[in-house]
Amino acid sequence: MRTRVKISAFLTVASAVLLVPLLPSGAAGATGLNFELVAKVSSPTALTSHPSDPDRILMTERRGKVRVIERGTLKSRPLLDISRRVNSTWVEQGLLGIAMAPDYRKSRRFYILFTRTDGDLVVEEWRTRSDNRDVADTSSRRQVIRIPSVAERGSHNGGVLRFLGEKLFITVGDGNDPGDYLSLAQNPFSLRGKILRIVPRPDRNLGRPYSIPTDNPFTDGSGRPEVFATGLRNPHALFFHRDPKGGPVEATVYDVGHLRFEEVNHLRLSSLEGANFGWKIWEGLERYDCGAKCPNATDEPPGLQTVRPVHVYGRAPDRCAVIGGPVVRDRSLVGLTGRLLFGDYCSSTFQRALPSTDSLDPVSPVPVKLPYSGFPRINGINEDATGRIYVLIGSGQVLRLRQGR
Repeated sequence: MRTRVKISAFLTVASAVLLVPLLPSGAAGATGLNFELVAKVSSPTALTSHPSDPDRILMTERRGKVRVIERGTLKSRPLLDISRRVNSTWVEQGLLGIAMAPDYRKSRRFYILFTRTDGDLVVEEWRTRSDNRDVADTSSRRQVIRIPSVAERGSHNGGVLRFLGEKLFITVGDGNDPGDYLSLAQNPFSLRGKILRIVPRPDRNLGRPYSIPTDNPFTDGSGRPEVFATGLRNPHALFFHRDPKGGPVEATVYDVGHLRFEEVNHLRLSSLEGANFGWKIWEGLERYDCGAKCPNATDEPPGLQTVRPVHVYGRAPDRCAVIGGPVVRDRSLVGLTGRLLFGDYCSSTFQRALPSTDSLDPVSPVPVKLPYSGFPRINGINEDATGRIYVLIGSGQVLRLRQGR
């Protein structure tokens, strides 16, 4: 069962696509928050850096390239180009995720997640060359895990790779539309509609290219051992957070809705283990129902406990898919430090709230607006190893949120 929390809305913006100069808006000038253009690329989807070299950013382009931004300068040569092996026909396909191994400085290992030309979702391991860290070693490619496609269009792929210690978390959508008609998100024996957790090192005993953490929730045979959490539609963003003053690790999971609601989930990592987020029994805080367009919700099993979102908002022309960000660590961002930051694929505005495992109340607008009118296509809100915030725009811009004009 779920209970209600406050449903709020984003600000309305125009519907025409129009690029405007990178100048601070009036709201931005009032508080000193602004966007700085870092690079112009082709449809950026994710970025990351490593604590050993935080100013060196690895960034993915949807069509299949990994680019390097070092000390604010985009290198002309891609680190990796797998464009011929990537299906990026639809907006939810392509090269979607990237993560650097915890021991990246020594091992040079990084991981990417993409949709292959046959539609399957794949995680691969690569290394940079020992004599040139700006180029991937073509002999190092190793497939870690493959998740079969579900439907021809291949939507809802999630796409996040996130390390916590040596364990790699992978977000995977239900893989089909409309309405998860195969009910995969509630099936613990399917890898679809899940958060997976693995150690991306081969299990020599089982001949598997990855290992299973012994404390994963389904290692008893009640589901796939890779599964860490279930019941998700399209988990587009996943972040981990620990209060600087101490306390347990918390996770924020942003799940894109179907026709009615977008949801933000914030919970302790211990609660994420084995959690069921409710899709397609629930959409947001309401029972799922898409009418005659697709099969209706499955029945709720007796006694099922699902995660209650800490925030939901309804669909409108300027809010169509939640794009989540981290709890902001950058102390220079006045009014944002220590707050969750999130936006929407169809809006040029952003929201903030103190992280809570109960309810994000109040949620308030961030006094800064993207330097675009119309349909901005926010692909992601990411951070580098020092906590600096970057917004990735589908039309090809990497923007850094900063203090100052």
